[in-house]
Amino acid sequence: MSKTVYYAHSMHLYNTEQEERDILTLENMGFEVVNPSSLDVQLRFDARKKFPKEVDEHYMTFFSEEVGKCDALAFR
Repeated sequence: MSKTVYYAHSMHLYNTEQEERDILTLENMGFEVVNPSSLDVQLRFDARKKFPKEVDEHYMTFFSEEVGKCDALAFR
């Protein structure tokens, strides 16, 4: 089973060549990358927003929980 890493990075890097290089580097280190800009993470976040009781006034709580599910954290 591969280990997961949450790739925390600025939104201005979403869908850029730099993001692609960073992800490739992490994958080459043996990690499965959890990328907040990926469609699956965005869909989970959007689904959570539909239930007001589930959304903290500080939406970053969702992403903190995603980090907590991973084995490692990488940030740029």
